[in-house]
Formats: sequence, structure tokens, C-alpha cells
Amino acid sequence: MKKLLLSFVALFMGIGMAVAQSELIYSLEPIAGSNNSYTGNCDVEINGITWNVEGNTQYAYEGVQLYRLGGKKISNTDRALASKTPMFGSVEKVVLTTHRINLTINSAKLLVADNSDFENATEVVANEVLAESETAFEVSAPLGAYYKFVFNVTTSGSSNQYIEVKKVDFYGTMPAGAVEAPVFSLDGGSYVGKQTVELSAEEGCKVYYTLDGTDPTTESTEYTSPIAITETTTVKAIAVKDGVSSIVATETYNILQVMTLSDLHAAATKTDTDVAVNTEGWLCSGVRSSNVYFTDGAGKGILLYSNNHGFNVGDKLSGIVVTTLTIYNGAAELKNLKADDENLKITPDQEVPVLEIGVSELSAASQGALVELKGVVYKEGKFYQGDAAITPYKSFMTLPTFEEGVAYDITGVVSYYNTLQICPRSEADIVKSATTGIDSINASQLSADGKFVENGRVVIVKAGKKYNTAGQMQK
Repeated sequence: MKKLLLSFVALFMGIGMAVAQSELIYSLEPIAGSNNSYTGNCDVEINGITWNVEGNTQYAYEGVQLYRLGGKKISNTDRALASKTPMFGSVEKVVLTTHRINLTINSAKLLVADNSDFENATEVVANEVLAESETAFEVSAPLGAYYKFVFNVTTSGSSNQYIEVKKVDFYGTMPAGAVEAPVFSLDGGSYVGKQTVELSAEEGCKVYYTLDGTDPTTESTEYTSPIAITETTTVKAIAVKDGVSSIVATETYNILQVMTLSDLHAAATKTDTDVAVNTEGWLCSGVRSSNVYFTDGAGKGILLYSNNHGFNVGDKLSGIVVTTLTIYNGAAELKNLKADDENLKITPDQEVPVLEIGVSELSAASQGALVELKGVVYKEGKFYQGDAAITPYKSFMTLPTFEEGVAYDITGVVSYYNTLQICPRSEADIVKSATTGIDSINASQLSADGKFVENGRVVIVKAGKKYNTAGQMQK
């Protein structure tokens, strides 16, 4: 391995201090529209180099694109911003520009290595990283090095805390006679169906590529025609001119299979995953800030978490979209989808059907469904039908004080936060169906259809009065 020579002190410089004169060879600046992830990792390609962002990743604040690295309730946890493809030139100085910081930085360092796994990397430790400031890391790294910022952080409380990185500038030199890496016609990312990739290079160059993840050489396949991508593939390419090779250019294309709503629930894990989704027939059943509930109208649904999403109750969806799937508090969840997605068609102001269903028939996969629960009895903060329970929750309205032991008919959107919840939308969604104490009726004995057995007789309860099965009022 090449030995990387670096100084071991990072100099802190406040905003407004001049950066030493040298050639700016690369800038890492977040861009709008790139893949995001809330607590996992995501890859973004910026100016020809792929970076992995660990933490809360890209975020727009007051019109400024930023990288956020942090989380909630974490202690002595590393968050990283690392290159996955090599730098174009040799580097003498790296300048990190921060925006806001609202967590504790226990330590901060820059790793430099000649490999993307950062084995045998040299560390440059920062004395201090402050908000709204520049931190300069002095290095001596040759052409083709990899760079990784590692912040060990601690957060407090349940709110999100983070370091916001505004940009990273790399200063150094480009080697004489250097050959520029090939250019890909299609950026790496997640796509649906077959894709075609074209490679181009400066005049006089030959281009060689591989599809198996290995670095190409002049013995690899020479590029002569567009490359068909039909499955998830990493394409690596070099340009060669007068015996001089460029650095390796890399793009990964994730070809997705289209999923249904049921597929999403089966496939979701705690790791953020890009998915292609067929949204045909989905209806928006509820909106609360960044939370959007969708249902298929037949008892299944899903929650979308997305800022500035643009969806409204009654929107009917169609189209195949690429979005992010994860599990949050026990239920499948989508992230980052917007109403203005070019592949999404929306028909507004559609009626969302109400499904009469029993509590025992609901699950995490029912989140988003609009349901009516008949004769559920309120006891100690939950509604019961037999042994099956569901918790009322204030997503869309301030809930009234429910009477202990009383049966209700409840209409609302199902949510799931490690347990089933029912979210009424207005006062009309809450109807008292029976009252405890009238004629010694014990509401806890009520079945799902509003009946109970008294002295061997089936008794029907309506508005606090008892009737037999023939409809005659009982004394």
C-alpha cells in the first residue's frame, strides 16, 4: 500500500479568515433531490465522487442544502461522511465548513487512506469543530486517496440533534498529463426496469469497463456501445490515453422490482431501503404534519413520513414511484415521497371508504386504514372487544374524556406505534353505544355486536335500554 504522509494537527479557523492560496480541485456541496436517509446511511454522488453519509444525511434548511450527522438519544456514537470513490488529484488541505451544531462533539477526525475500506488509514485530529465555522485539515495525500470524516457525538433528550455540514473543499494539484475519468450518461441510483448507460471520455481516449465490481485495466472490456443494465450492477470504468490511465469512475445501478402494499410490509426492515412501489388505488386517509396515512380501502395501509409532502386527505394515487422503506416503531414506513413526484398521478377529493371491522382483525399492516369499531368498551386507557385492545390517540383532534366501562362506536384512522391506535378525526367519529350502570348492565360483558347474556337470555343494549332478540324492551 502507498504510504500517506499527513500532519497530525487540524487547524481551526473562524469564518472570515483567509484560506491559504492553493488550487481548489474539488468541492463537496450537498445538492437538492439526492437520496436521503433519517437514521441510516445513504450514498450521494457529488461532482463525480460518491459519498456515504451516516446519520440524518441531506436536509434543506432555509433554502440551504446541508448534510446532517447526528440522531436522537445517542451516546459516544460515530457519525461519518466518507468517500467511496477516489479523489481526482493530490490534496494538501481539506476545509470543512459547518452550519449549526446542537450536540456534543466528543472528538472529530479526518481519515485518509488509499482504499475505500480505510484500512491502515492515517488520522488527522481536529482540535475543535464549532458551528458556523471552518476547520482546516492539513494533509499530504497523493492522487486517488479516499477521505472520511468521523465525528464521535453524544445527544440528549428525544429531539433530533446534529452537526450540519455546509460544504467540504479540497485544495491541491492535478498531476501533469492527467487523463480525466470517463463520464456516465446516467447517475447511479435506484431505477425501475432496464436502463441504458453510455460512457464518454476526452478525445483520443479509449474506455475500458467492468461489471463485476473489480477495477478495470486495459485488459478489461473496451467500451464500444451502450451498456444494458437489467439487474443491480456496479459499473467501473477508466479512460486511457498515450498509455496513461485515469482514476476509476464508478456508478452503481440498483434495479428494483415493483412492490405492492402487502410486499412492503413483508420486506420492511430497520435498514432504509430504496423500493419501487405501485401506488395504484391508494387513498390518503389522514394528514398530520409530516405524517401521511394511505389506505387501499380494504383494511391495509401504510404511513409516509415526509416533510413538505404536498398530500391532502382524499388524494387518490396511481403510478410507480421509487421511495425509501423502513420499519419505525414496529410498522412499515415510507419516507421522502412527495406529491409532485413526476411518476405520480393524483386525483383529489375522493371519498375514503370506512371499513367496519373488529379490533382483532387489525395489525401493523392496517396502519392508514379508515375503520369503524362497533361497541368497543373503554377501560383504563384502551378500547376493548373481548381480549383485543386498541388505544385512542389524538393525531387529528383533542380527544374527549372517555367514560370508564362504557361502550362506544369509534371511527378513525388506524395508526401503529408499537401498539395499535385508533385516531378519530372529529366529534362525529365518537358515539356512545351503551352505558354502564343502567339496569345493572355490566358493559365489560358486551360482545362486539353489542349483546351480552343475562340469566341465560341474549340481551341487546341500545341507548342504555335492554331489548330481547324480538325487539321487545326488557324490564
